[in-house]
Amino acid sequence: MAVQGDLSDVDECRASWIQQHRLSAGLHILVNSAGLTQELAFLDATPESYGGWFDLNIRGYFFCAQQALGHLLAAGHGSIVNITSIHARAPLPRHTV
Repeated sequence: MAVQGDLSDVDECRASWIQQHRLSAGLHILVNSAGLTQELAFLDATPESYGGWFDLNIRGYFFCAQQALGHLLAAGHGSIVNITSIHARAPLPRHTV
């Protein structure tokens, strides 16, 4: 089962977990696979553009994992898998943020 939500918004992330909990018998795995990238020169990045990337790519993963952990601990088992992008190993020009 998949639950859709804007993971850059912490309140929506929490609401997604509430929906997931109502619809299923339990949680066994969380796969954090959301991500955002955009071609933008380093000097052209703004606080707003940086914030959007950070909110989804970092905060979203963190707060989804935080929500999942309570369910996984209650079940006594489970996994959290964080998937990153190619940028972790192979930076691309104009993708500095």
